[in-house]
Amino acid sequence: MMTKVWNGRRRNMGKGMSKVAIVKIHQLMDDGEERSIKEIIDVLLSEPRDNGRSLKHIVPTKRELSQFVRLNNYARRQVRKSERLQNGMVFRYLETRYRKQ
Repeated sequence: MMTKVWNGRRRNMGKGMSKVAIVKIHQLMDDGEERSIKEIIDVLLSEPRDNGRSLKHIVPTKRELSQFVRLNNYARRQVRKSERLQNGMVFRYLETRYRKQ
């Protein structure tokens, strides 16, 4: 009995990004600038909401966004970044940047 209930719930979950989010991401990336996933989400969060939509319809999760840019053949490259922490240590990491081809 539990499997029927669980399967029904799983089928409704994970529908992916909304069409509004897809349109906004394509408009944002049309300028040809390279952006990371975090930068794309920050821009979407800073845009004013239209028609009273909630942020959940406009801003996708990091996982949804990374799958979206990968499946839509955005050009990507990895960049080495470093940040100096308050205690003087340096934190180095790789960041993937995406650009519309």
